[in-house]
Amino acid sequence: MASIDRLLKNLNKIVREDKYIQGLLNASGVEIDGLEQLLQKLYRNFWFDTMDEDLGIPIVSKQLKIKLNENTTVEEKRSILEARWKSSGKSDVFLLQSVCDSWKNGEIEVGFENGHITIKFTSLLGIPTDLDSLKDQIKKAKPAHLLVDYLFKYLTIGDVQNMTIEELEQQTLDRFVF
Repeated sequence: MASIDRLLKNLNKIVREDKYIQGLLNASGVEIDGLEQLLQKLYRNFWFDTMDEDLGIPIVSKQLKIKLNENTTVEEKRSILEARWKSSGKSDVFLLQSVCDSWKNGEIEVGFENGHITIKFTSLLGIPTDLDSLKDQIKKAKPAHLLVDYLFKYLTIGDVQNMTIEELEQQTLDRFVF
């Protein structure tokens, strides 16, 4: 329902017919509709998953002092900002897990084994689209003295391309995604 209709409903039936009142409410209704659209846009920019490149992303990246690569997609920029926002706390497995959860396309499990942080990619969907940005955010959030091991459930295309025929023959079929 447009703002003009809401304004008219609040008036007495006799006053609704007045041309002067209708003109006044029409002008007011247009302005109110514009304000409502602006408020909705502002509200959407409060959340990482709905931020846009005009308003939310530039403001948050400036606030966090992050320079974003212009070639990355909006989704990747949102993930980077969300991860950086979440990484300002005590560095532990839970914080690193929340940083990893900021990325879409792939389930990630974070653990701590033998003095190393382990990042396991366990999803059938594969790995996050911008793996380098994820690694960069993990590097910024983790303690500097700890090493990170990235474990993939499946072989990546880069892994397969670097293997010899003999190495490929030794792999079981469950390591490949079809």
